[in-house]
Amino acid sequence: MKRLRPWRTAGFPIVLLLAVIADAQTPVRNFLQAEAERIDLLAPLELGNYGWVPKRDVFGRDRTFLESLAASSYSTSDLLPLLSDPSPRIRVLALELLFRKEDPRLLPVMYRLTSDTERTFDRVEYFNLRANGPPDKRRAAQTVADFAKAIAAFYGVSGEFDRFWAARKDRRYWFTLLQSRLARVTGGLPTLNPDVKPRLAPFRALLDGFPALDRNLYLIWLQCTFAEPALARDAEFSAAVRSLGRENVLAIAEGNPPGGDPDLQPARNPGFYRLVAAMTLDHSDGVLQRPDAARLAAVVQKERDRLKSNPIPETFIGPSYTIAQARLLPERASEILHAELRAHTGEYAGDVRGVLAAGLAQIRGDAELSFLREFFYSDPPVPGFGLLAQRTLVGRLKRGDQPLLEQILSDERAKSLSPGQMAHIYERFPALRRKLLLDWFFAQKQDPRQMGNSIEYFLTIMSLRNQDEALRQAILEDPRFPESPFRALVGSRGRR
Repeated sequence: MKRLRPWRTAGFPIVLLLAVIADAQTPVRNFLQAEAERIDLLAPLELGNYGWVPKRDVFGRDRTFLESLAASSYSTSDLLPLLSDPSPRIRVLALELLFRKEDPRLLPVMYRLTSDTERTFDRVEYFNLRANGPPDKRRAAQTVADFAKAIAAFYGVSGEFDRFWAARKDRRYWFTLLQSRLARVTGGLPTLNPDVKPRLAPFRALLDGFPALDRNLYLIWLQCTFAEPALARDAEFSAAVRSLGRENVLAIAEGNPPGGDPDLQPARNPGFYRLVAAMTLDHSDGVLQRPDAARLAAVVQKERDRLKSNPIPETFIGPSYTIAQARLLPERASEILHAELRAHTGEYAGDVRGVLAAGLAQIRGDAELSFLREFFYSDPPVPGFGLLAQRTLVGRLKRGDQPLLEQILSDERAKSLSPGQMAHIYERFPALRRKLLLDWFFAQKQDPRQMGNSIEYFLTIMSLRNQDEALRQAILEDPRFPESPFRALVGSRGRR
């Protein structure tokens, strides 16, 4: 290596040398410095998650320059040194642009800034929330750590970081990360907005590019957590379960999911795992075999024995385990399901009982009509939830179960169903036999208090949601209509 001449190590030349070194970083830093001076307000992940932002902020200032900043293509090697820049604003912009690269390998270096308490960009804070107008807003101070902590939350970091990272450092993705990416695409909440559906296509393409096992696992897990808009149709969900195969489905049922993702373990979220296991078993027709009923029964018994001495964490098993056993042993289905129904007689067991009754209806059908009819009219309400078992039963039935439901409703007691109950049935089964609906309708009494469970609610479902003009016309033409206390209501609903 060529030695430096002595004069190059004297005071003034050293300043020149440092200037040369700094100058090598100026293209990136100068760009970020110029952008930092134009940014007044910035929320965590606003730039890193950048898709579309308003042309102006809530205080009326222009923000179109964020587009060019988000579109910058500086490399990871350009940005990493700037995480140690003297300017907290530069550190934040480098952090957000690194986050945009969606590279989990960068998480450890980004996480280090969660202890950086130097003040940086302000954000807008909303307060004084009220129902009759927009909330008040004000500026709120932030530190660099606020931005780094938001990134850590996006990746699902919890507990001690070293332990969290040790379990994921060799993975390109994990469930919480994919869940966050899906929430970014959809806005974070279930929505019927038709504009969201096309945005799901790139995310589905990402999933479909995974190895088969991962693709099917994450499709199942994500569909269970975010069902609207659906990431997969019901047929695709069933196909994913079939593609997993018998042993993998049983592994999920036993609380040992394949794939090695720590986010998929029951202990991570037992309640959510219970939903995933139930959905997987509900779609396992043609996958499991008769001997597997014994394995499912063993899981149930093991969990129940554990709960007697250690109820924490909560159990991941549910009624779908018993229903799956009954499907595998159809000759014993009635015995198995009735025994489970007798085992769930607690004050708050209505939901479980409704699921079990629906399984009984779908497996045994008319053979259990007498029991199901009594169950529907006699199962006690759940405190605070009303007739939860009956509502759950109706909610679990499929379109092909309508004839059985009509037989249950062909009972004098059906006339005592509340408008809320009948509206729920009618929403699920709008093609319900007209005579059943008419007989129920004309047996109703006017509610002088006009509470939310009044007949007006049922008419709202009929006219506004289902737009059922045929049912309205049938009500108008019925001989009982002239004596009905709801004449004006039916007419007004029809003119909307």
